[in-house]
Formats: sequence, C-alpha cells, structure tokens
Amino acid sequence: MSDLRRCCWLMACLLGGLALGGCGLLRLAPLLAPDSSPTMTMADSGKEVSLAMGGEFEVALEANPTTGFEWTVAQAWDEAVLELRSSDYQSTSLAVGSGGSRRWRFAGRSAGQTAFSLAYRRPWETGIAPLRTFTLTVSVSAPGSRP
Repeated sequence: MSDLRRCCWLMACLLGGLALGGCGLLRLAPLLAPDSSPTMTMADSGKEVSLAMGGEFEVALEANPTTGFEWTVAQAWDEAVLELRSSDYQSTSLAVGSGGSRRWRFAGRSAGQTAFSLAYRRPWETGIAPLRTFTLTVSVSAPGSRP
C-alpha cells in the first residue's frame, strides 16, 4: 500500500472515530472511583429499596442499542418522592455492535413510596410485549426516621 493510501486510510479511521465519539455512540464508562450508592441490576427487579431523603441509588441494566432495543419508562415514578438525577448509556467496548449498560441515578426527594417500571423494547414494534421489564418500589424516609 502506498504511503498516500495509508495516510488517507488512517485519517478516515481517525475522523470516523471522532465523529462517532462526538455523537456519543462510543462513550466509555468513566474511569472515576465508584461511589457508595447502591446499584440495582436486573437481579433486583421486583424488589423494594429504602433510602433517606437525599439518599441516592443507581439502576444499571444491560443494553445494546445497535439491536434497536432501548429501555423506556413503562410506568413513571412519583416525582414528588423520587428525583431522576442523571441518565446515560455506557459502552463496555469500542467494538462495533457491542453492548453496555443503561444507567439512571435517582435521589429521594421527599418521604413517601413510589414504584416504577422500565421496558426493554424496540420503539417501532407496537403490540409486542417487551423483551425484558424491570420494576422497583422505592420507599423514602423523612430525616430522623429509619430508611
């Protein structure tokens, strides 16, 4: 391969990687130290989590957007009780077609109880049951009481 072709090939790869990274498609998990907030996974579906007002937890569910499937809110939480602080997708690899995890970080806003459910489905497929569902009940306690 000539030097010019090699240079063009390298530039095309670099620009393609930058374009995908800029679109957020190649976002990798940050290399930060993990915090002490509990992380709920698919194994915790159907359970109840208790926390104090201001306390946080995370939901992390396996996902692969290249298949067309995405996690959507099937039943919303009570926003007076529970606050959504962040939501993002983190890839586990740079390989094309690889999966990762969809993450939501929540915090207790006020004392009370709420439940929510998430559905893993293709948005254009109507009338078809989701491939997976995740449900969680959250109890938030007032300051001074036990979570």
